[in-house]
Amino acid sequence: MVLPNFICVGAEKAGTTPLFRILVQHRDIFLPVQKETHWFTRHYQMRQRVAYEAVAFAGWRGEKAVGEMTPEYMRAPAVPPRLKRDLGAGLKLIFCLRDPVKRAHSHYLQCVRLLEEADSFPAAIRREIRRGSGKSYLDLRRAYVGAGRYARHIKRYLEHFPHAQMHFLLFEQDFLADRKKAIAALLEFLEVDPDPKIRLDVADSSLKAPVIQVLGEASSGRRRWPPAGTIVFRTGNPGADRMIVNPSPEARDYFLRLAKTMTRTLTPAVDAELYRRVFAREVDAMEKLLDRDLSAWRR
Repeated sequence: MVLPNFICVGAEKAGTTPLFRILVQHRDIFLPVQKETHWFTRHYQMRQRVAYEAVAFAGWRGEKAVGEMTPEYMRAPAVPPRLKRDLGAGLKLIFCLRDPVKRAHSHYLQCVRLLEEADSFPAAIRREIRRGSGKSYLDLRRAYVGAGRYARHIKRYLEHFPHAQMHFLLFEQDFLADRKKAIAALLEFLEVDPDPKIRLDVADSSLKAPVIQVLGEASSGRRRWPPAGTIVFRTGNPGADRMIVNPSPEARDYFLRLAKTMTRTLTPAVDAELYRRVFAREVDAMEKLLDRDLSAWRR
């Protein structure tokens, strides 16, 4: 069996899924069929390490670069020392980074689709800032602001791994603006040759706000299936769509409230306020840390 020699640790909603769809095509790169193993967060204290090898990497056939991509690793404080202890000090790390305000709203919509969030985006941000980092796994999942504090997360990794073993992929400046060049640089970092069979025009994984519909009575007066009162929850991802027949009062109230409160689009006012209040200093810190021009993230 084999263990990873590289990990993409995040950030969430910053292009990790299309990057996975590109890298998994490479003849010399092995990635698990399931993109996110969550091994070093939710599963770490539940199973023996041999399960990580036997399940996630059972399909390895001698590929040179072996990795996995679990975006929540970036912001979980326990992960960097676990990675060093279990995978070694020579592990290579990939960081995908995106405009932190846009990333935060995309992360919020993801949690709405997963039924982990029922507040508006501004209310959810206020809640997060008020409670701090939080202790529960749900707090970790709903870290819209926290996940975008890139500098503190990268510095935490720098306590365990050298900068030379880190590769930073900026979503707007690299992945969107010049994908061919960005992927070539990443393959060089992973020490694998270019693969002419790789397609770079992979599907985008971004999804819009979900649509909620409560079915009414059939117009003909006949009994219908699904019956009136059924809640249809469309996310844009068929695997996450839901139809709740005969919902409980609690479920009905949840979805009706969600339909009214969810923030479907990021308004300029909310965008500007969140940048000013939280992320302006973050962008300054990241420019110094990466020695990159991040003017595309500024307001």
